[in-house]
Amino acid sequence: MEVLLFETAGTSYLTRLDALDEVLMPVELERLAGAPPFLRGVMSLRGEVLPVIALGERLGAGDPGPWRRSSRILKVRVGQRPLGFIIDAIGRIQALDAGAVQAPILAETTDNRFLGPLWRIDGHLVQEIRLDAVLDDEALLQLHAHPLQLPR
Repeated sequence: MEVLLFETAGTSYLTRLDALDEVLMPVELERLAGAPPFLRGVMSLRGEVLPVIALGERLGAGDPGPWRRSSRILKVRVGQRPLGFIIDAIGRIQALDAGAVQAPILAETTDNRFLGPLWRIDGHLVQEIRLDAVLDDEALLQLHAHPLQLPR
């Protein structure tokens, strides 16, 4: 299995490479009036409106502040809807084998369905995160209820 290592809110994470559509450079986002608070804004990507969410903020780390040179947007699909997640920095692509997996400690004790197991990489434990599951059902309903159109 191949994963992408990345950092957000001062913590290292990984996500499965086959779950990502693409990695995008940061752009200025359009803010939408009345949007859910977790939605940082939207961008136009090849004619498609891409809602963008600050991953660190969604994980409880607070406002990520302005873009950094190393910031990126990870694009995934949740059902038919594309979503982008702002991260602080890309690490590298890493091949993992089943021997590196540890117990999914937090995923078993909390309602965070987006947390996968911990993986031992270069002597450190790195949390797997399923970006397609970061938004809970309530957040997805809020997102679907809001008309996601670029301002004119």
